[in-house]
Amino acid sequence: MLACSLLAIPANLLPHVIPALHANADVMSGYGAAVLLGSAVLAYFLALRKLPKSPWRRYSVFFAVFMFAAVIDALIAITLFGWSDVMSFYLADAEPYLSTGYGFAANMWDGTVHFGLYIAMVAWIARGWVPRTAALFWAGSILCSLVVFMPGNLIGKYSEEVTSAIALNVVFLVVPMFVAARVLRGESSPSVPDSTERRNPMTGLLALGLLAVVAVGSFRMLAGLRPDISLTSSWATNVDPYVQDPTRYGQLYVVVAGALMVVFALIALFALRHPARASLRSWSLIMTGFATAGAFTHLAGSAYVRHEGGHVSLWAASLLPALVFGVLAWWLNRGALRPEPVRIS
Repeated sequence: MLACSLLAIPANLLPHVIPALHANADVMSGYGAAVLLGSAVLAYFLALRKLPKSPWRRYSVFFAVFMFAAVIDALIAITLFGWSDVMSFYLADAEPYLSTGYGFAANMWDGTVHFGLYIAMVAWIARGWVPRTAALFWAGSILCSLVVFMPGNLIGKYSEEVTSAIALNVVFLVVPMFVAARVLRGESSPSVPDSTERRNPMTGLLALGLLAVVAVGSFRMLAGLRPDISLTSSWATNVDPYVQDPTRYGQLYVVVAGALMVVFALIALFALRHPARASLRSWSLIMTGFATAGAFTHLAGSAYVRHEGGHVSLWAASLLPALVFGVLAWWLNRGALRPEPVRIS
């Protein structure tokens, strides 16, 4: 599997040898689709067809393709970092919006964190286990990147340069939804915490953390929507100017992704005081991945644009949801976050 994914390197060197493969955006899109399809076929016949039969084996094919794509994303990040020019042709002619700070951060995250998760998930499936924790964290992580990236391409600075290559991202939006739905369908029936659980000091600390996420997230949403009013102008100018970047990724993150995190924090806050459904355990893992990926892409994208580390308040505000949701996920999934996933029945 790892060897198949590394074939992405020669596959992306080939257009340097055969210029016709990057003659225009449509040709590159067709070449990209063919390469991804070829990687799926190759991975299936070399390794995946030998995996134990289970409902998760079909997803391993997608994970293999995504692993291949993650190597490409790592090459894009390396190119943007100035260490190579291997993907310069693609950035210039197919998806120029990847040359932005957000594009750099999202590709770096996919080429490192997601790549590691794909390896882990395929390895667990090969052993006949369900990669529940890794799959839910990954689903939230990749969805956060795309709910900012896709609309940002359509309404931001590069809206007039969108090509057919953007269609290749659709599968990366759909598959995580199916993976998350697969896990959620397998959750147990509603469970009711006893009174001692509700009175646990940890529950109170989580409630305070969730309230902080709601307050900070709501303020950042206001700063993204109205950066010119007196209440938010200092923040949008001195702390988080990325929300005013013409690419619109920073604004979309604090408004769209921020709204989703605020809504989840409110739901989780309510669930801490009332009988909670078992599905909340899974949603806490999804939102941990969502918030963690969002924090990284926003901070790294901002630093890439401004060429500086960023204000300490920006770091605190960005990392707060990831920290609170992560602790919440650990608390709700106590005993279910073992190194080995649940065995497939």
